[in-house]
Amino acid sequence: MADADSPKKGDKSPPRSVVPGLLNGRYRIELAKPLVHLNSPCADAYEVTDLKEGPAELYALVHHQGSTHRGDVLAELIEAPIISMLNPVRSSVIRVKEGGPRHLVSLVQAPTGPSLAEIAAQHPISGHKLRKLIVPGIVQALAGLHSRGIVHRSIRPETIFFKSPALDGVVLGECFSCPPAAGQPAHFEPLERALAMPFGRGEATPEADMFALGATLLACHLGVNKKPAKDPNALHAARMAQGSFWAHSAGTEVPGVTGTLLRGLLNDDEGERWTLKELNLWLESSVPNRRSVNVLWTFARPVIFRQATFSDRRMLAHEFSQHPLDAAHFLRQVDFPSWVQNMITTELFSERLERLINVKKDGDLSSERHGDHALVARVTAHLDPLGPLRYNGISTTIDGLGPAMVEIFNKDDDMEQDILLHLFDSNVLPAILDIILDRNPVVSKQHQLHSHTVQLMRRTKGPMGLLCALYDLNPTLQCLSPALKDLWITSPQQLLKALDRIVDKSSELSPLLDDHVLAMFCSRVEGAEPFVEALIKHRKSPARLMTAVTKLLAFLQQKLDLGPLKNLSNHLVKSLKALLGDVKSRSRKRTIMARLDELGDLGNLPDIARAIDLEHLKYLDHQEFLEAQRKVSVLEQMIRKMRRPVHPSEPNARLAGFRAASAMGWLVLMVTMIVLTMGAG
Repeated sequence: MADADSPKKGDKSPPRSVVPGLLNGRYRIELAKPLVHLNSPCADAYEVTDLKEGPAELYALVHHQGSTHRGDVLAELIEAPIISMLNPVRSSVIRVKEGGPRHLVSLVQAPTGPSLAEIAAQHPISGHKLRKLIVPGIVQALAGLHSRGIVHRSIRPETIFFKSPALDGVVLGECFSCPPAAGQPAHFEPLERALAMPFGRGEATPEADMFALGATLLACHLGVNKKPAKDPNALHAARMAQGSFWAHSAGTEVPGVTGTLLRGLLNDDEGERWTLKELNLWLESSVPNRRSVNVLWTFARPVIFRQATFSDRRMLAHEFSQHPLDAAHFLRQVDFPSWVQNMITTELFSERLERLINVKKDGDLSSERHGDHALVARVTAHLDPLGPLRYNGISTTIDGLGPAMVEIFNKDDDMEQDILLHLFDSNVLPAILDIILDRNPVVSKQHQLHSHTVQLMRRTKGPMGLLCALYDLNPTLQCLSPALKDLWITSPQQLLKALDRIVDKSSELSPLLDDHVLAMFCSRVEGAEPFVEALIKHRKSPARLMTAVTKLLAFLQQKLDLGPLKNLSNHLVKSLKALLGDVKSRSRKRTIMARLDELGDLGNLPDIARAIDLEHLKYLDHQEFLEAQRKVSVLEQMIRKMRRPVHPSEPNARLAGFRAASAMGWLVLMVTMIVLTMGAG
């Protein structure tokens, strides 16, 4: 069923509904009946009533303002649902309540049985039940997801549900409403992603789903709570020292085929970790045998840092990131190329890496110590190339950088935003990408994307460049402009149409084109960048600013292939007329005014841009006015010269007198000669 305000061609954003709290004119969101156990980090869950058929086997996810989600996964699962999974069935942008802001609302198939966490909390789940009831359904769901290139990234006891109260099989919960793994406990994440900030854990690979499944099955089999007794850092150290299986089980032995399953899924070496192929063999009572070459993470000999001894380079990288200034001092005290080659004998430390890491003996004397933080970020990337990017307190995987930026912007922390600015703008991110490019398979997929974002940010520069990076890396993020706070706008088409609607209520257009609006246009419309740069450059010059605004809006209307924008057109005409007051030529002013009146109601912005270039017009008018002033000045000087009294003592007067006397003398002489000649005759 189509909504009242469906998106136009080329606009991939969700449809929009007009009636508050009603989706598709049929499904009512019951705000008084929240489903807290189905909440996600970026959305709240509520019951749904089908106005045609009564209570629906659906629930609604109301996405938070300023949040991001996996829009591609949402669209894919609505189009083609997965077996053994709670799929979204539709989504729309609506006002959840009268007078409230708009939200994206997704309808999802509701679970019809208890969650795995509820049952495991009552009693441990035996290996037999895992094999017969739990694993087959999950394998079926993951097979469907992975075959389409979708990684679930939200597998835990709370997101697996039995099909009925009779506990006959399970289904997987939704996986689109928040960034990948944003709601996961850290110890359900593979080692290389566990220390990243929740929103910055990244999409990863199917192997991350297998690890989360192993952690889920182990927790349910042992009947333990998902929150470990140890603090996160201690648990992470135990995982590195003993392996995730032993750290999670706290030394409890799991014998038989169940133990084989859990060890295979919780293997910290991604190359040895079980895949769906091994899992299917295990279900068929075969014993899988998966082997690969282990990556050695131990130093040739222990390293002493801050009076602690480290044998694992990943742990040292983590410790460096926790104490970056001490780490920078430590690194400058050693001959780094020799030190790293002696400590890591399994890898060749090339001249290229030495040049990229660039450890200098001279310390960073700046107040912010950005140079020291950048040095430690480069070194930790070399020590732990599969781990998160660690820079000045920020820890995010390469493929999770976009959602991590959203989390930082939502905190409204200027200090962390400044750190992000230096990460992009001070060559920190490009250097880290080059350091780990050959050793981290995720980077090869993300390198081109991040390189494009870095170049975009460098061209737009400063805080504006950071906003461009934010929108470039988060295609489902709504526009965060304060002027649009009640709207849910995720596409440039929606944004331009929204400006056309609200400009009628604004006395000026320029304040609506704030940094967030410009950044969304700049990052999501190819070719908009030079128009945005011109607008930013001329913000202090009204005429030039209005010309830049007109050209930008005209370009956008033409590029996005939108219909008439009459409100914007009338507002542009009104603003341009106001600026024509400085035009001195009355005939030119009358001609332009008449032309603007013709174009105002047509809604065609490119025609307005072609008809009047205000900056050029004012330049011509000014030049003509200066020329007219010059001519008037010359005439006035001549008139004054002719009207002023003349004194005989003036040089010009004397010269004129001498000339007149000379002429008179010649005249008298000629007359005399004529008279004498006539007398003689």
